[in-house]
Amino acid sequence: MSLFHRITNLFARSKVRQAIDAELESHIAMRIEDNLASGMSPEEARRDALLRFGNPTVVKERVTAVDAALVLDSIRQDIQYGIYGLLKSPGFTIAATLTLALGIGINSSLYSLASGILRQLPILEPGRVGVVVATNTSFDEDRGPLSVPEFLFLREQAQSFSEMAAGDSSGSFNLTGNGEPERLTAFQVSPNYFQLVGVTAELGRTLLPGEDRPEQKHVVILSQSLWQRRFGLDPGVLGRAIQLDGEKYTVIGVMPSSFEHAYYPVDIWTPLAFGDDQKLPRADAPRNLVVFTRLKPGVAFAQAKAELRSLDTRYSASVPGHSKGWSASVTSVEDYFAPQALHNSLAFLMGVAGFVLLIVCVNISGLLIARGASREKEFAIRRALGAGSWRLVRQLMIENLILSLIGGGFGLLVAFGGVRLLRWRLDFNSYGAFVADKITMNGGVLTFTLAISVFAALLFGLLPAFATSHVHPGSSLQEGERTGSSGRKRGRLRSVLVVGEISLSLILLTCCAVMIKGLYDLDQLNAGFDPKQVVTTGLQLTKATYDSAAKQRAFVQDSLLRIANLPGVHLAAATTNLPISFARMIPFSVEGQPMTRPEERPLARYYAISPDYLHVMNITLLRGRGFIPSDDASKPAVALINEAFVKQFFAKGDVLGKHVTVALNPSSDQTVAEIVGIVVNVADYQGQSSFQPQIYFPYAQFPDAHLTLVARTSMNPRGVIAALRQAIWSVDKNQPIDNPRTMTQVVTNTNGGNRLMILLLEIFAILALLLVAIGIYGVISSTVSQRNREIGIRLALGAHRRGILLMVLKNGLTLVAMGLLVGLPLSVPIPHLLGRIYQGIFVIHTVAVLIGVPAFVALIAIVSTYLPALRASKVDPVHALRYE
Repeated sequence: MSLFHRITNLFARSKVRQAIDAELESHIAMRIEDNLASGMSPEEARRDALLRFGNPTVVKERVTAVDAALVLDSIRQDIQYGIYGLLKSPGFTIAATLTLALGIGINSSLYSLASGILRQLPILEPGRVGVVVATNTSFDEDRGPLSVPEFLFLREQAQSFSEMAAGDSSGSFNLTGNGEPERLTAFQVSPNYFQLVGVTAELGRTLLPGEDRPEQKHVVILSQSLWQRRFGLDPGVLGRAIQLDGEKYTVIGVMPSSFEHAYYPVDIWTPLAFGDDQKLPRADAPRNLVVFTRLKPGVAFAQAKAELRSLDTRYSASVPGHSKGWSASVTSVEDYFAPQALHNSLAFLMGVAGFVLLIVCVNISGLLIARGASREKEFAIRRALGAGSWRLVRQLMIENLILSLIGGGFGLLVAFGGVRLLRWRLDFNSYGAFVADKITMNGGVLTFTLAISVFAALLFGLLPAFATSHVHPGSSLQEGERTGSSGRKRGRLRSVLVVGEISLSLILLTCCAVMIKGLYDLDQLNAGFDPKQVVTTGLQLTKATYDSAAKQRAFVQDSLLRIANLPGVHLAAATTNLPISFARMIPFSVEGQPMTRPEERPLARYYAISPDYLHVMNITLLRGRGFIPSDDASKPAVALINEAFVKQFFAKGDVLGKHVTVALNPSSDQTVAEIVGIVVNVADYQGQSSFQPQIYFPYAQFPDAHLTLVARTSMNPRGVIAALRQAIWSVDKNQPIDNPRTMTQVVTNTNGGNRLMILLLEIFAILALLLVAIGIYGVISSTVSQRNREIGIRLALGAHRRGILLMVLKNGLTLVAMGLLVGLPLSVPIPHLLGRIYQGIFVIHTVAVLIGVPAFVALIAIVSTYLPALRASKVDPVHALRYE
């Protein structure tokens, strides 16, 4: 048949079928005429013609297989029959659909999360953009910032890059004079930064060469949200002067909304200007620059890394005492802002969700095999009428695909709920809120859902389809007439699936238990302070207003006095850094110990605090005294140190009264302070188990424009925030207040990601246990139903009901034992593997997990087996035998 005729047949299917029927009838009629001519009776002639011609149904199937029109029509019939079959079995359809919806929905939700986090950055050719990083194996640092002289040296010498620009995200500005004062997050960048990333302003322009000179740096670019929030999207903002830290900055542009959170949550961009003293190469130059690069065409990252290693060696040789252990490297910008730990966590979650879907498919395979037993007679008749195995497999797979697509449709509803849950739980800090905004039900999620729906149909449908299609017509029809049983073969196959399901669930639960326990332990580590009933707010004192240490001290003292007098407030204090906020590190040396070169001095976390800070935060003073109001600028410097400091540097001998020498800034003179007290270790970051040395100084002796105020209350801390604002504004109405919140919120912001992961893993674990329980219950219930007559006979002959109960329990527990025997050896390496991936992050409880998880799975399995076993022991022998 020509291609043209095949295409035209697509639009004349009924006419083609009529033609085939007519052709078949004509062949049979011709044979009948020949038989009549040979002397046969009409009945004998027709019977002989049909026997010689063969099964007409088989002939039609063969003709259909080579005609596109009839194939499509046959598939249409299969779809209609599949929908009809699912509607005839509402219990099975609902159970399978809901189970599939859960499995597909959680995978789609996590795909949306992964695509939101690992999104392509809104820059030009991100694959060619990199970040130069400082690495140091001693500090386990592979993404450290660079110093100004290092950046200038590499920008001048490196040949692998067409562009190199620096950025400093540590700065902020106070916006005043246009509504309420507000503290803005700033990203100070080199003028060529926007050209490097290939992003232009939506309104106005970006920075020009030369605008990074100190005398020309007073220009600013606004983010889309700030433009909307403070200026009402007014295009006339261009050229307008705004007050930043008391100085006038001219607005020259507004960036598109897609670029606002490209790397960091940013309100404004300003030029990054270097003073002459910053450009001088020296060993103790502060590291605070993120250096962006664009590779030249044809240059790979490996080649650029090799060049940077060579240049770093030259730089170290030219700068005596250059920081020991530090070296320069380059990584892609996508890897820099989505580190390997994040990739590992997302891959782990997707893997666990995939395991859940696999368990779902195994469960539905068992349901399909049980359903196949009730349809065995139907397929035996179809085989007897001439249907081939492939024809039956196709029919079953189309039915499975329909079921899976329905499950996928409901899975989208589950995914929609999952996305809402993720967006709600991700709103624990500004970056999490930004990622939450990117988690959407877009076309990619829909495509992924469709793909895994089809994959799930293949996964759960092939085995039952082949098992059902290879039915023997004779034996199946006889067995159906005699007992109506689905046969021992199907029972064994379902048992194998349950064993596999238990094994898979054991592997999944082991993964979940290891991670949940490890992350929970991180959350429960003693951080050294009490966040309850504490409210906090950040401040950045305006340089123009508070240009001296005396003015800064006066503002803080007055603000603390007014806050302490608020209703419900017990104490108020100031600190340069909160706990779990990665306080900056300063070099120091200890009295009575060998002096080292400046670049080799040890480092300690630095805090400047007011006298009541320890009481507000409930930080325990172990020995000596805390700070008192008389520890001011007129008195010799004093300091507190933590337990880790004592353990590392004063293991032998008394520490109180000793002196420590510190350099608070590279340009400042060294300060000698007397150690007057020892405090407990306080966490520098959430989940810290190994503490670093910490030094506390009186804020009155070492004031800073960047600080945080804290207050302990007897009422709900959220209710104090409004009064806290007014107390500060009563001192200075133009002072911006940054992110007032409770200390509990601060803690939540730092470990919100861990808590979200715990929640997801708990959901996966519960779902896996539920699926295992359903699978075991289904198999044992099916076995009890098949053996109903046997159980009735046993009871009629005098068997005890307790013996029946134990017999059924034995069958179920045998499956459980086999599943555990298969799954346990596969689960043993999991704690070790996860321990290597998350080395140094949390403790792996191998023994507890490998004992507790199998025991819990076994307990769930026993309960799932006991219910149908109890039902079997209550069978009425008379009813069972009469039914048979």
